[in-house]
Amino acid sequence: MDEIHSFVAKKQRHLTDDDPADMGDTWTFVGLDAIRKTIVGYRVGKRTGATADVFALDLRQRIVNQPQISSDGYAPYCEAIALSFGREVDYGQVVKQYGGNPSRYRGSIKTPIFGNPAPETMGTSHIERENLTTRMNIRRFARRTNGFSKRLRHHTAAFALYAAHYNFNASSGAGGATNTIGMEGWGFSVAYGGAPLYIGLASLPNPGSYTEATPSARRNPSARTVTRITADVTPAPSGQTVNFKLRDRLSGTTYPGITCTVADGTSHATATGTISLSGGEDLIFVSEVSAATWSGTAFIAIEATLP
Repeated sequence: MDEIHSFVAKKQRHLTDDDPADMGDTWTFVGLDAIRKTIVGYRVGKRTGATADVFALDLRQRIVNQPQISSDGYAPYCEAIALSFGREVDYGQVVKQYGGNPSRYRGSIKTPIFGNPAPETMGTSHIERENLTTRMNIRRFARRTNGFSKRLRHHTAAFALYAAHYNFNASSGAGGATNTIGMEGWGFSVAYGGAPLYIGLASLPNPGSYTEATPSARRNPSARTVTRITADVTPAPSGQTVNFKLRDRLSGTTYPGITCTVADGTSHATATGTISLSGGEDLIFVSEVSAATWSGTAFIAIEATLP
């Protein structure tokens, strides 16, 4: 994760006491999946601890596993990560060192903060390269430009459009492969009609039922209504059916409002209905497999709307 600088309306040093608070220096906090080169989440605001807290909490709601996190040495990240991911997460900071005249890069210092992050995979190079891509693709972020944003709302919307294009249309990685959400054990959420879309990966053994093992911090932050559950199963069940339901691990309640059933010989299913959540639930997926002769992998998506 990292933050990229820009400004709205005028640079910070030109602000007056009468200018609105959203003018001046503006920072976009970005979380990037270093494997899939996918923007997992972002937050536009001032470079403050409060913005870092909201950014980290948003990331926590979009990631269904326990990731390893790397950032630069920005101090508020420590508290933000601890509050959102817990101190058990593997988190480290990478601080680059410069020296000489002219100043040149001399190396970096990798410092574990929480958990046990692997030093060989700690780094900020991918997110820093994404920052460059942002400046090259969004005129509002270019240095020394007259194309800067005049309103914060427009600035935020411009980055939202860019993030959608970057995730679903841009090419990255070996062979120019298109970025893909929710592959190889990773789960994210994306903006979908203004609603959070949770995507998770579950490995399904047989027989009987299986409850997805998820980190304890995947909490539903506020009241919302689940309207759709979608499942893609590989391989398609043969002679069996697989049911997916939503459960609150804290109360043990399995919600009956929506059951997504992947039928015999099919690999995709969508079910709609209504599940009302009050906030604070620890959501997990539950699958029920009808026979003991099949096992596979499922990508599960939950679509919800805010009140």
